[in-house]
Amino acid sequence: MQNGWWWASKHTPPSPEQKAAGVLPEFARPGPYELVAALTVQLGILARMGAA
Repeated sequence: MQNGWWWASKHTPPSPEQKAAGVLPEFARPGPYELVAALTVQLGILARMGAA
């Protein structure tokens, strides 16, 4: 069982195009596995945009 939430923050704000595609400036998940899954989704969005 995990105590607390795990957070991720983007060091630079997402551009308007990135925001429209679903890139989040920050988010939290209840555990490390959920955080890694969410980061993978964010990386996929950026990769499809050619930004990763």
